[in-house]
Amino acid sequence: MASPDRAYERLLEADPVWVDVRRAGDAIPGMTSSMILTSGPPASFLSLAAGQQQAIVGGALFEGLAGTPAEAREAIEAGEITVESSHHHGTVGSMAGVCTASMPVLVVENAVHGTTGHALLYEGPYRERLTYGVFNQFVRDTLTGIRDVIGPALARVVRQAGGVRSKASADAAHGVHGSGLVTAMAQSSTEFGVRVSGLGERWFTSALPPVQGKYFDGFGPDDGAHLGGESMINETVGLGGCAAPAAFALASYLGGADAMLERQERLYSIAFAEHSDFVIPFTGRGTPTGFDVRSIAEQRVTPVIHTGIAHRDGGQIGAGYFEAPISVFDEAASALAMGSAGKYSGSKEDRK
Repeated sequence: MASPDRAYERLLEADPVWVDVRRAGDAIPGMTSSMILTSGPPASFLSLAAGQQQAIVGGALFEGLAGTPAEAREAIEAGEITVESSHHHGTVGSMAGVCTASMPVLVVENAVHGTTGHALLYEGPYRERLTYGVFNQFVRDTLTGIRDVIGPALARVVRQAGGVRSKASADAAHGVHGSGLVTAMAQSSTEFGVRVSGLGERWFTSALPPVQGKYFDGFGPDDGAHLGGESMINETVGLGGCAAPAAFALASYLGGADAMLERQERLYSIAFAEHSDFVIPFTGRGTPTGFDVRSIAEQRVTPVIHTGIAHRDGGQIGAGYFEAPISVFDEAASALAMGSAGKYSGSKEDRK
């Protein structure tokens, strides 16, 4: 395991509390009524794959920013509707991760370090979801119910409870000078990217690796496509693929129980430590937590990411995993070494 550093300590010190559910346009810094957030490192709309584009267009239609898909595309390409990376607004969502101004988001505050995060509400267990690139009357009705009924109800409950403790906040660990801790992992429909604590707001990106998994009846690899995703923020804090042996019900989607345990063992070699709270009953060990790009580059082991599998035309058709591409960690480790030599200054807001 790598030696713990200040960034890792901040990760464990964080005490995030779910305090509210609010309209995204009111809660998210920099969010405007004509802005749509989506998953992955910053990218232009036209560089994204069709499924993610469809999800963004669906968000524009749901928000009333356009009347037809063609009008939405025209407005996006003209800059009248702006599309930005969710991570740069302290927000995460699953798959395409589309967030518009009227959608309710969970508000999570970390008072220890003064950071706030936001997350979209789950659309439900349906094959057809906006996050999977589908927008039709069923999806519109689902999103409307979340906005008008579920969101306000959750807000009342959380406020009356005085907040609900949460265990996820990689932002608290970001911006520590010299740290190689991975503080964000995300993918769009075309690329995978990571951010590193000691390297400011720079993203290190690569082409997407293939997904290994199980498809629903009637579908296969030729039907699948990447659609984006930000739930892999869980892997940065010791959850998701880091906790696979705690979810044997998913074994058939993840290559079987033996393969899950073998991948888990390899992850310990690149982690700062075993999490003291996230203990896997089956093994009695804490999940591998806190990945350092230098350890990854040296050990040639990368984080395991759990993901849904989208159809190329939208909708969910399976689930599985992929191993993050090594090239992004090699590049980040090299940049970190340059920074240590004074050739890269990192963030202007480096935390000491």
